[in-house]
Amino acid sequence: MLDPYLDRKNKRIDRSRCSFCQTTLADVWENRFLGCSRCYATFIDQVRSILNNSQKGTIHKGKYPLRWSRKRILEHELRNIHKDYKQCLAEENYEKAEQLKRKMERIQTALSE
Repeated sequence: MLDPYLDRKNKRIDRSRCSFCQTTLADVWENRFLGCSRCYATFIDQVRSILNNSQKGTIHKGKYPLRWSRKRILEHELRNIHKDYKQCLAEENYEKAEQLKRKMERIQTALSE
């Protein structure tokens, strides 16, 4: 198990602290969470060491089925079109709103397949 105050040569290291949120290395070690985005820069070496020892690496290489990615793309497109549709209705641009409505219906049909 890694000790947050020891480096790889088992020498005591500085009890560094994030200059923004004041999180210490001991806090990171205990909670397994960084306090803010600046903590990544402050504790980069220690975080990499922890990740390398607890996982296969520091880069996420997760996968999910191809149909999920298609679904996510369609859902994102549907949200954007719906937003445009509402704006067209607010501006009383009913012709464009009707086109967007038909497009939303096609996407919803594709999502339900």
